[in-house]
Amino acid sequence: MRIILDTNLLISALLSKNLRERLEIVVIEPNLNLLVCNELLDEFYNVIQRPKFNKYISQSQLNDYMKFLQPRFNYIQLISKIDMCRDRADNFLLALAKDGNADYLITGDNDLLVLSNFEQTRIVTLINKY
Repeated sequence: MRIILDTNLLISALLSKNLRERLEIVVIEPNLNLLVCNELLDEFYNVIQRPKFNKYISQSQLNDYMKFLQPRFNYIQLISKIDMCRDRADNFLLALAKDGNADYLITGDNDLLVLSNFEQTRIVTLINKY
């Protein structure tokens, strides 16, 4: 199975122990490929470095979290240019879905969830899928 975890989900899992535990169950599945691209990781690091998160997440926690996730990462170089999402900042996730042949894009973002599907990729929340 090839999945994409949206930035909002990755950050929410850092903030919520319950969500982090659920996400860890998903990520450790042996047949899972966690698709990432430079754009997704750049967005994640840009958002998580905002001062409002400093009181909730230490650098040590962030490092441990990424050490857990990184072995599951399957890096995809984006080739496609997509302009379909009502929030244009999310179009790179659709390009990642296409270029990475993703089965699922897991997100909490309504701008993506309203699409339900994009080509071969189902767009779901963590609750829908797991």
